[in-house]
Amino acid sequence: MKRIIPFFQSLSLLRRPLTWLQIFLISGLLAAGYALWPSVQCALGDCGVKDKWCASDCSKQCSVAGFGLIPENTYGGRPPCRRVGSSCVQNFVPDVIGGNCNNAANCNVSELNPGTFNGENVYGRLYYAGSVRYFNVGTCNSSCSFVKAANAKEATCCVGAPVCVPSFAPPSVNIANAVIAPGHPLVFSQDPDQLGVTVTTISATGGSDTSCDSGQQNITAITVSIRLSDDTIAWINGPLALRYPGAQIKGSYPIQPTLTTTGLNTTTATTSFHFDPLDPGTYNITITATQGDGQSSSAVLAVPAFLLDSTITMPGQ
Repeated sequence: MKRIIPFFQSLSLLRRPLTWLQIFLISGLLAAGYALWPSVQCALGDCGVKDKWCASDCSKQCSVAGFGLIPENTYGGRPPCRRVGSSCVQNFVPDVIGGNCNNAANCNVSELNPGTFNGENVYGRLYYAGSVRYFNVGTCNSSCSFVKAANAKEATCCVGAPVCVPSFAPPSVNIANAVIAPGHPLVFSQDPDQLGVTVTTISATGGSDTSCDSGQQNITAITVSIRLSDDTIAWINGPLALRYPGAQIKGSYPIQPTLTTTGLNTTTATTSFHFDPLDPGTYNITITATQGDGQSSSAVLAVPAFLLDSTITMPGQ
């Protein structure tokens, strides 16, 4: 047996605050769904006919078009093509023609705004090739003469999502925190403990993306090259040789020490190394870091090796 709710009783339901709240929420959801439906359709690959004409997967949309061109007539006091020395300079004017796409079935440019530019009917530059329309930007030929029917650009209003191209800074090499042990190393032949020189806490950091904020490059390699400074070579061959006849450079350069490196293929890598200084003077240690995009940077660390002679002055001391 069906239960019949009297009319006056059904009206009483509308007097309940909860009933009106439910109606309000349902109405809001329906309105939001209606507003978002086009976006949902495109997310599902079901966009409008014009957008599908641009890309069947809805990855592009039909919006507006813009063109630059080389004017047929003199513009801004300059002819279309002119000689400057041995070069031919084109009088290209960017983004001066706007295009609209009014055809319901495609995104070909159907009208230009303005249709006339600098006294020229720019519609004459539009043409069809198959089902697609093109716009002749114009060019200057090898004789530096203007050719209007050339340098064609596809005349559609299809616009893709902007793509950001990363631009990474070069890597950086930090020698400010380098630790040199011992603090005053001796020439290896005069060092009773034969400690040599140990350098630690040198780090390299990959460059950051300066365009798209997409992160940092990884450090892929660190190399070290050790040479005597030019001043040291001149000192050994000059004043030191005069004081100690027969004094000469004993080491073979550059020295490429064995490295202990951690953190390669991450954004920050650290290295350390050891070498035995056979000659007194200043050693210029070049540390080079390379990151994933091939960019490299170097820093030079100066390390002294002392000679036991209280009456002689080393270069730079």
